[in-house]
Amino acid sequence: MYSRRNSSQSLGRWLAGGVIILVTVAAFVIYQSTQTLPDVVPDPTLMISPTLLPIPATNTPSQTPTPIEYRIVSSKANLSAVVTELYYAADGDNWDLTHLGQFAGHLEGTPTLGKGGNFVLAGHVELKDGSAGPFAQLRLLSKGDPITVIADTQPQPTFEQYVVTDTGKVAPDDFAVMRNHGYEEMTLITCDDWNPKQQTYGSRIIIHARPVDSLKTPTIAPTATRKK
Repeated sequence: MYSRRNSSQSLGRWLAGGVIILVTVAAFVIYQSTQTLPDVVPDPTLMISPTLLPIPATNTPSQTPTPIEYRIVSSKANLSAVVTELYYAADGDNWDLTHLGQFAGHLEGTPTLGKGGNFVLAGHVELKDGSAGPFAQLRLLSKGDPITVIADTQPQPTFEQYVVTDTGKVAPDDFAVMRNHGYEEMTLITCDDWNPKQQTYGSRIIIHARPVDSLKTPTIAPTATRKK
């Protein structure tokens, strides 16, 4: 049998233990209430049904359209040359002709073909090796002669017919022939009058041409007379 003393001691230890537990629990509750909980960013993928997830787009490489190649042709001037771009030289005083060769060069700064302005092309009369350039026989053209511009469009090439409207010569520094005149026009320029002593050309041959369709005069129907 346990004595009363032993029972009292056991009860005291039990009560003491209970108090310690209660104090510990209370302290833990107070500690937790004083702590700042970290912000939790919800994962959006866990909030969306798998059937509603967006389907990743398939990256398909964009197809760059092939540039259209133009060729200027004149049987009378024995001319057949592909058109290339001539950009300003590094000094900015003229165009860079170093790569012109057998091409007909569209001068940077003048309107592009079919944009309602003066489309200016320059070409060599003679190459460095002494052979004839593409514009060697440009002087043979006269007013009314046809010139054709061929575009290698797909599925088949297209043709634009021009007719020579004016010819002449100007000084090498005369740029007035490149001005716009308010209508679709093509101007061809090449060198002429070689001076062997000065090792330079004294003039420029100028050929102006316009699209055949633009020269057609529209027929105006007579106005009907209203009967009284």
